[in-house]
Amino acid sequence: MSSIEHFYGVADAALRGIQNFPPDMNYSNEIHRFGRAGELYAQADPERLHKIIDMMVEKKVAWDPTFSIYEASRDLQRAQAQPWFKDYLHPSMEEYFKGAMDNHGSYFFGWTSTQEARWRQQYRIWMDAVREFANKGGLVTTGDDAGYIFSMYGFGISRELELQEEAGFQPLEVIEHATWNGARLLGMDDKLGKVREGFIGDLLVVNGNPLENLKLLNPYGTDVMLINGKPAPNYSPIAIGDRVENTHGGGIEWTIKDGIPYHVPTLMREVKDMVARARAERRPRATAGQR
Repeated sequence: MSSIEHFYGVADAALRGIQNFPPDMNYSNEIHRFGRAGELYAQADPERLHKIIDMMVEKKVAWDPTFSIYEASRDLQRAQAQPWFKDYLHPSMEEYFKGAMDNHGSYFFGWTSTQEARWRQQYRIWMDAVREFANKGGLVTTGDDAGYIFSMYGFGISRELELQEEAGFQPLEVIEHATWNGARLLGMDDKLGKVREGFIGDLLVVNGNPLENLKLLNPYGTDVMLINGKPAPNYSPIAIGDRVENTHGGGIEWTIKDGIPYHVPTLMREVKDMVARARAERRPRATAGQR
């Protein structure tokens, strides 16, 4: 079951009655639909929601929440100002992200503080529901549904890991959701998802320890604290005379897929060059009179 199918399934099963929905609301209108979607979980009867979760666990439904894809709804300004957009956002996707009546997920017309506040409240209820589901034995996996709503391929999945930690899972649990649990859902837990002899050796080689900071898995990297030139957790003791610096680090160094290593910084440079060329091709050419 996809996140959105579950999202509306819970609404159908658990709502006490739609409140504050105007009679002329058009569910085919993306602005109306997503604007009001941020109110649904808050209108659900908590006891019936618990029963729905129990039923999902009993029926062995897996839950891939895709928290990251809707995050712009709770903080649009943050979503629009992600620092990697400068180098890696292709102009075709940049255009698709803009408000448009005929694009799925491009619903940000006059987005209000009230809508963001309701989506933030919804996230808390939603995250608590996913955590309850896992505590009761439900299988949680990881996905991002990128390509919409200011979520870029390759970046959305790393943000999903961070949001699962926000939901209350420990970093090791989050990593397990993204590896072992996915293999279990596919029925391939005898071949995938762990570093074991005889398993398919798909690996990520990361600069740093993601269990200390999941942001290290972002392809763009993140801020890293140095003490005397060496990376250190920011809770580390600092002695008199120590040199403390902030630098940009982290990121995935190698992706090993089916035994083939891919150097991620090289791939990132190639993507950056591709985006730069695409932007240059779209830039209006100056006429002779403008030169």
